[in-house]
Amino acid sequence: MIKNFQKTKPFALFACLAVIFIASCKTTEPASDIKTEQTAPAESPVTDPVKADEPSGEAENTQKKPEQKKSSSEASIPKTEKSGFTLEAFTADLQKLLQKGDMKQALNSFEKLPEAHKDNQDLNYLHASLLLSAGDVQKAAEKAAVLAKQNPENESIQLLNAMAAKAGGDNRKSVEIIRALLKKNPKNPDANAALANNFMLVRNFKQANLYFKKGLEGDAAHSACLFGYGQTSWYLDEVDKAKEAFIKLSVLEPKNDMAWAYLAKLSGEARDYAKAAEYIQKAIAVNPDDYHHYLDAGSYYLGLEKPNEAEKAWTKAIKIEPDYFLAYTYRGGLRDEQGKYEEALDDYRNVIRCNPKYYYAYESVAMLAWRVENWNEALQGFLKASEMNPENTSYKLMISACYRKMNNQAANKEYLSKAMRNMDRQSLDYLMLRLYYDGLGDGNVLNKVMNENSRTTKGKMLFYMALFYELTDKKSLAHKIYLEVADMEAPLFFEYRLTQWAVEKMSAADKQTASEERAAEKVR
Repeated sequence: MIKNFQKTKPFALFACLAVIFIASCKTTEPASDIKTEQTAPAESPVTDPVKADEPSGEAENTQKKPEQKKSSSEASIPKTEKSGFTLEAFTADLQKLLQKGDMKQALNSFEKLPEAHKDNQDLNYLHASLLLSAGDVQKAAEKAAVLAKQNPENESIQLLNAMAAKAGGDNRKSVEIIRALLKKNPKNPDANAALANNFMLVRNFKQANLYFKKGLEGDAAHSACLFGYGQTSWYLDEVDKAKEAFIKLSVLEPKNDMAWAYLAKLSGEARDYAKAAEYIQKAIAVNPDDYHHYLDAGSYYLGLEKPNEAEKAWTKAIKIEPDYFLAYTYRGGLRDEQGKYEEALDDYRNVIRCNPKYYYAYESVAMLAWRVENWNEALQGFLKASEMNPENTSYKLMISACYRKMNNQAANKEYLSKAMRNMDRQSLDYLMLRLYYDGLGDGNVLNKVMNENSRTTKGKMLFYMALFYELTDKKSLAHKIYLEVADMEAPLFFEYRLTQWAVEKMSAADKQTASEERAAEKVR
């Protein structure tokens, strides 16, 4: 399984904190059963400065479910106003707007606050958090800076200030604030998670793992640190530690779909596809609109030899994100293997639509278009594939073959004259291209192919000899060589599939004749 970062919306942490603040959720008591190394523990990341791989990119929380936090102030808030305004009613309305996803109205509500509440520390913290989550970085940074100056000892506010600085592109300031927090409180889980995520962005997983672990020393039930510790342990191939962290997170937060998703990944890597499928279904039950859950589910079902279920999962992923290429790639490959060529061709076309730089899709489109004799689409696919991989002689030969199929010999010669420039004239690649250019000397080229030591190169070039004879209406020779390539059973080159399709199109009589001629040649 490819270990990709999980994509998340920037600053979702603070939107979550806002909801938590409004709801006045209870904090979870730290658990004590997270395992730590019993041998000499590493020094605190704060007192042991990082000299290499200092993060410099934009940080973001790699977990989709941010941790809960206490509100930024413990001060009691008056409940009533002479005007009839109450904070309870304000926060209740705000929570409803956030739950509906109406961030614009939620932010507008702060503009209507009575004058007496405009300097309220909790509400300003909440406002800045929502501004940051909404992407209004400048206003969020201004409010966060004022709050930080007024409350230098408030860790939540200082962390918000750090995140606002990061969002504004001032990574140095952000790191300085976080390090200052950690100097005062080395086990602050939020600060450790924030700095760890910076290291995740520069792929320094070892250092990130250290910070996540330090955060767990401060709060063993801190969800962001648990997730990050599990994720980085997985990247570092410390599978047992990763599994332990994600199991604990799934117990603490059964509605955390990413905990279940990573347990599925771990099971999938261990080839326990049944368990992986069970875990990913739990993730989907929590979050039925996550693209990557269905992408993973399809892979697990394929491991269980349930291709229909795999196709359904990838189709669901496509419905969720119809403009992302990966599910089309997986589904197209499955359909291709199942012989659903027209459907596979449509999927590969969509891969190109969504990701024009994915050059393997051009090869797949070209091959399937070739199979249905759509010579122009095949030509365009091979041209694009060759453009992206200009050293590949196979693409050049297929381009020439397409021109020949289209009876456009002028374009064929013009293309090949450019393709052969600066090539070694004694090389087999050059001789084959020359053969497709002028059609002369096929016997000498065939002898050179037959003496080729590389089995893969020999198989590829035998296909192009067979194709040349087909194009020049020497069907008997073409049939014999196609059968010879088919007997190699060497699917390490794409020409082998083209050979199989060529053999499928041969009549039973042609196959019988070609087989008899091959047998007679062996006797001689």
